[in-house]
Order: sequence, then structure tokens, then C-alpha cells
Amino acid sequence: MSSRKLRDFEFKLGKLGLILFIFGISLFLFFAFIFGVEVGQNIESYTKKNEIVIPAIKKQKIAERPIDVEEAKKKEESDFKLTFYDTLTRKREESRKEKEKNPPVKGKYMVQVASFKDKKKAETLHGKLLDMGYSPKVDLIELNSKGKWFRVRLKGFETSKDAKEVAADLDKKVRWIKCLVVKDKE
Repeated sequence: MSSRKLRDFEFKLGKLGLILFIFGISLFLFFAFIFGVEVGQNIESYTKKNEIVIPAIKKQKIAERPIDVEEAKKKEESDFKLTFYDTLTRKREESRKEKEKNPPVKGKYMVQVASFKDKKKAETLHGKLLDMGYSPKVDLIELNSKGKWFRVRLKGFETSKDAKEVAADLDKKVRWIKCLVVKDKE
């Protein structure tokens, strides 16, 4: 192979050349902008021009196509409705009602999951526990120094060990909860 001497290519401009180059680029961008504005102003007329381009045969097929009322009704009836969300929420509500109807198992221990001043927060936690498969109860407690509190509890544990297992399980599943195992006084 022959050895070639490669030279670096340099493009040098003087002051006048640099000014003309910048002026030329600016002029080009200005005209491109003006052309874009002109096209944008007349863009609504292009749809009318395109209608003329559609072949007459296609226009006739579109215009002559009769609308069948019976066919339209059948199509509406055959359209299926997505009801899975309604079905799922209905099943969830039914399972909640069934769990609430079940009488609590009598036991010596209970797990106090949380205590709230706000009833809505207690009801929200109650719903979450129902969804998790537990049977919680919300009790209203009147404390002399602090006022009304709503306690969310799981009742009916025969042994302290069972109650502690459930409390530990809840502590893992819901991070902000620290459950207490208490003897049931009822």
C-alpha cells in the first residue's frame, strides 16, 4: 500500500466571511419562518382542496350507502359492556357484609390495631383489614383527658400466642401499624 500524507482540512473565515455566513443563515431562517406562517394561515383551505382529489367513484359509494336502522340496533346490542369493575366491587362488598355478619369468636385476648381521633381514618383501616381477610371491630372510647377515640380491634383470640402472631403479621403487612395485644375485658 502506498503511504499517503493526509492533511487536516481547515475552513477559515475572516471577519467579513463570518459576518456574511451568519447573515446568510439568519436570512435563511427568517424566510423559513415566514414560509411556515404563510402555510399555516392557509391550512384550512387544504382540506377543501383534498376533497376535490377524492375520486368520484369513492364519493358515490360513500353517498349512496344506505343506513339500515335495524342493523345499527343489532350492532348496539351486540356491543358488550365491560362490567368487571362493577362485578369485583360488588363481590368485595358482599364479602365485607358476610364477614361483618359473622359473630365474633369469644376469646380472652384481642389485638388493638390502631386508635384514631378521626372516624374516617378508623373506617378506612377497618375496610383494609376486611380486604385482608380479618374481622375487625371499631369501638368508640371516651377518654376523660383526650376526648373520643375510635379503636380498631381484632377480637376473639384464645391464647396470647395467637394474638401475637396476628399482630406480628399485621406489623409486617402494614408498615405504619404497631399492634398491641390486650386481654379482652368483655
